[in-house]
Amino acid sequence: MDFVLPLITSGSSGLMALAGVWLGQRLSGHVADRQRVWNQKRDTYSGLLAALSELNMITGAIAKYMSVELTEFSSGEIDKLNEQRYRVVRDYGRTRDLAQIFLSAEATAVLRDLENSFGAKSEGNQFRMAVCEAIDKGCPLLIAAARKELGT
Repeated sequence: MDFVLPLITSGSSGLMALAGVWLGQRLSGHVADRQRVWNQKRDTYSGLLAALSELNMITGAIAKYMSVELTEFSSGEIDKLNEQRYRVVRDYGRTRDLAQIFLSAEATAVLRDLENSFGAKSEGNQFRMAVCEAIDKGCPLLIAAARKELGT
């Protein structure tokens, strides 16, 4: 019987060690998953804010060129800006689609309100200036949602 007690003791500690390793792996996997989701949220907010900032700059520049008499130079600049605007709007749309998956309801509501304000205005420079105003109002709300969701 003297040999049974050490066998049982060493067996149970081995089992406990195995259980500890398994639990540690599960916990570290959970932490890694949470970190990946947090990184995706951060990247999505960053992409949205970068696209909106660039769209604001481009739209404002187009509005300024359109408010004066068009020349060959200004027409060429407007064409270049419109090409940039197309790329930015495309990138924004892709990032907005990711936002529907990863971001909070508060953040997606801000984006929805922002986009609704784009369509509510008339055409031309009045529309362009309304887009700039909507972005100027919407970005701080999006930043507040990001701070809340990301804990910063």
